[in-house]
Amino acid sequence: MNPPRPASWIAFLLPLILPLILLGAVGLAAAILTLRPDSILTWVGYGVAGLVLLWLGATTFWPARADRACPECGQESLERMDPKTTMGLLCTLCTYQDPQASGWFLAEEEETDLEDLVRQQRQALRDSRR
Repeated sequence: MNPPRPASWIAFLLPLILPLILLGAVGLAAAILTLRPDSILTWVGYGVAGLVLLWLGATTFWPARADRACPECGQESLERMDPKTTMGLLCTLCTYQDPQASGWFLAEEEETDLEDLVRQQRQALRDSRR
């Protein structure tokens, strides 16, 4: 068995280390705010923390939805070109087609088993590289 390349180690460790770095940054900010509570830095820190909480709440309770409006005719009629992939859009009312456009949000709304679709796409990509 060959050891993984260094780039794959970085890709493996980054999701493990990044949350610790972010938590350390929050802890450092809390320590700075605790040491100097009457400074302008406190208000900036509270403002940034408030914006982060607002952003988290907004993206949690109002997630992104698929935009089904066709760029040419403007009707809500976009669909995925191929149900086996997340790439490619076509309009059912006009002649619009874009094989490079992402249909991820459409697939996310339509598919109940999106993980299998992603696995199949990755396997097809690996097979095409061989």
